[in-house]
Amino acid sequence: MEHVGSYAGISLQSIPVYLLLLLLSTLRIGSFLLSSPFFGSRMVPLPVRIVFSFGIGVWVLTNIKLPP
Repeated sequence: MEHVGSYAGISLQSIPVYLLLLLLSTLRIGSFLLSSPFFGSRMVPLPVRIVFSFGIGVWVLTNIKLPP
């Protein structure tokens, strides 16, 4: 029988840290996208901006090495 916290590659204690990092990176990238001329205009719908900011935020978190 497996324990609840035995997922491959991640522990249950580190999930809130990863969610906080995802939230912060998404907010920073979302604010950058809103200030850019193309994504800040009314021609781009809000769900598209949200999906782009989450997608780029996940990409940034997977490609940046965080210090210990």
